[in-house]
Amino acid sequence: MSIYGAMFSGVSGLSAQSQALGMISDNISNVNTVGYKGTEARFSTLVTKSATATSYSPGGVLSRPFQGIDRQGLLQSSASTTSIAVNGNGFFVVNASANPGMGSQYMYTRAGDFVVDQNGDLRNTAGFYLQGWRLNPDGTLANNVNPNVLNGLETVNVSNFTASVKPTTTISLGANLPADATIVNPTATTSVTIGGNLQFNAAGGGSASHTVTIYDTAGNPFQVTLEYTQTAAPVGGAVTWDQVAITRIEDSNGDVVFSGNQVQTGQLAFLPNGTVDTGNTTFGSLTLPAITGSTFEPITVDVSGATSNNQTTSISASANGSPNLANSSINATHSVDIQIFDSLGVPYNLSLAFVKTGVSATTPATATWSVHLKSLTRASDGQPLPGAPTRPDDPGTWGPAIGTMTFGPDGTLVATSNQPFPSAGDKVSLSLDLSGYPLSNGAMWNTDGSALTIDLGKAKDNAGMTQWDSEYVARRSEQDGVKFGQYQGVTIGEDGIVTAVFDNGESLAIYKIPLATFPNPNGLEARSGNVFIETNRSGSYYLREAKTGGAGAVQGGALEASTVDLAAEFTNMIITQRAYSASAKIITTADEMLDELVRIKR
Repeated sequence: MSIYGAMFSGVSGLSAQSQALGMISDNISNVNTVGYKGTEARFSTLVTKSATATSYSPGGVLSRPFQGIDRQGLLQSSASTTSIAVNGNGFFVVNASANPGMGSQYMYTRAGDFVVDQNGDLRNTAGFYLQGWRLNPDGTLANNVNPNVLNGLETVNVSNFTASVKPTTTISLGANLPADATIVNPTATTSVTIGGNLQFNAAGGGSASHTVTIYDTAGNPFQVTLEYTQTAAPVGGAVTWDQVAITRIEDSNGDVVFSGNQVQTGQLAFLPNGTVDTGNTTFGSLTLPAITGSTFEPITVDVSGATSNNQTTSISASANGSPNLANSSINATHSVDIQIFDSLGVPYNLSLAFVKTGVSATTPATATWSVHLKSLTRASDGQPLPGAPTRPDDPGTWGPAIGTMTFGPDGTLVATSNQPFPSAGDKVSLSLDLSGYPLSNGAMWNTDGSALTIDLGKAKDNAGMTQWDSEYVARRSEQDGVKFGQYQGVTIGEDGIVTAVFDNGESLAIYKIPLATFPNPNGLEARSGNVFIETNRSGSYYLREAKTGGAGAVQGGALEASTVDLAAEFTNMIITQRAYSASAKIITTADEMLDELVRIKR
């Protein structure tokens, strides 16, 4: 009977609209739930087959919930660096256990409101732990990690990380050296001038000594000690110093390279008035003993300004010649300062100086610059290391060049002493051996004992060292050493890599967060905690790296908002309420019709 069918149709309508209201209520209550996917009621007809073509049998309606799991929610900024969202396709893999094992179920979520718990694990508001691939320090997947299965994952933990120290192995420099810089060249000593007074002994046997700086042909300085001996008493008021000897020679590091008594040819004779007796003075040149690695020019001696009387000895000498930095003028040099670290992470202040040493007369013309160690001091107290220059403002104390740079007519670097014939684009560098400056803390400059590399850029390129008509400009001074670092926090990139950040500027990739994708994500089954599980309708999971294989990007410092639209939900609530009332009206109308039918009998 159609009246009864109408009543049953109205009942199905009440049931369907009741379920729709339930879905709306869930949506509204989860409007602020991170990663929540709104559910909507989708209705389908119930058809009862009619007995004849001229009769109609009402069936009713069914409601089915549809959750748009694949719908993208709005990404909102978060103050937490451990908050993450998926921009695109995919789900985070989570587990209710921090140490998943047998019986632990992996689930999937878009709720990325993860925070660090008391154990350092990343856990979201619902209590699920984020899973990821553990990484080696070089950024590759850790050993025995199978990226294709869930048991290759582990809970992301960001505790107990420290940045180990790293000694400086490479210094990278970039600067413009002025093309009009003063050219300085080392010159060897060719003359020594002796002045002052030699106090004689009336009984004979007097002696005196002094030190003079002598330069070899490479401009290396040596401290040469000259000793004078008076073997006889003055005769008629005249004094003769009949022995002049070289007794000691030290190099620029203070090391003794000669110790003995090398007597020089000739004597020093003085008249009774104390002035030089030129007729009897035969000492007019110096002959230095052989010094390994050094060559000296013939050296003449001018003693015309010396005296010898019974006054206090004040004898001294000066010599011509220039050190490696020629005129020893700090104004003719340019320098760069950089902090470096030993193998224990102890910092030191290093200063390198650049000196223009010449311009070739050939075509095309080239300019040559030498690089010198200007100073090397402890950062803690500013004291120079043993063997390092103690007077950085005196180029004469800097010692030999550690290498040279050659610039072409276009101002670009075309060669170094390490790479004399590089091709355009080749990396060029110098080497700085610090083994001669010992450390007292048990550290090494480099754990393998090798020299530091000074990276000067590329040959015939303007990004590194250049020589143009401009003032000296240090564009870049970097080095790869670091001190000990304390853990500061993490950052999470679009590729899903979790990076630990330390206060020494270092960073360490520790995990990579995969995204699970499904052939039909809307076929996943919801579970409490805004998570989903795999079903036959969803298809099997695929673990993918972010931004590959159709997977979306991981957005760090962001959260995916609920897909619920409050305006739409309140509108749907009104529609549902009216539909429910209409279904109820069907029942009351059918009841009235049945009542009329019953009254016919009366």
